[in-house]
Amino acid sequence: YNYAGPKGTYDHDGDILTPDVVYEAVNPGDYVEVVPFVGYGPFKVTYYDAIAAEHDFFSEDYSYATAELNFEKFGVKYGQHFNDGDAGVSHLDATYKYNSKLSFTVGKIIDDLDGTAPDEANFIVNLTLPIE
Repeated sequence: YNYAGPKGTYDHDGDILTPDVVYEAVNPGDYVEVVPFVGYGPFKVTYYDAIAAEHDFFSEDYSYATAELNFEKFGVKYGQHFNDGDAGVSHLDATYKYNSKLSFTVGKIIDDLDGTAPDEANFIVNLTLPIE
C-alpha cells in the first residue's frame, strides 16, 4: 500500500520509510479478501474487503474501493483505502493504452490525511509479452 515510496521501502512503523524491510511470509489462507464488483459500459466499481488477515501488515478491518472509467485507449481509476471504517490514503491513476501489449500509467496520492506520503507521481510502463 505504498504507492509513492521509493523502490525497496515500506512505511513499517507509520513514521519513517525503512529501506529493504523483509516481509514475513504470508501462507495460503492467511489473507483472504472478498472482491465484489459491478460495472456498466466503461464504468466499474470494485470493493476489496479483508475477511481474514492472519499477519501483521493488514487486519480484517482493512478494505479498499475503486471507481474507474475505461475506454479503448484511456482509463482513469480512483482508489480509496479504509482502515477500521475510517478513510485513509486515496489515489488517482490515469492510463494510456498504446496497444493491447503496452500501456503507460501515472499514479498520484491525492489525499493521505496526515501529510506523510511523498508527493511525487509514479510512472508505470506495462509491457505484456507472450509466454510460450
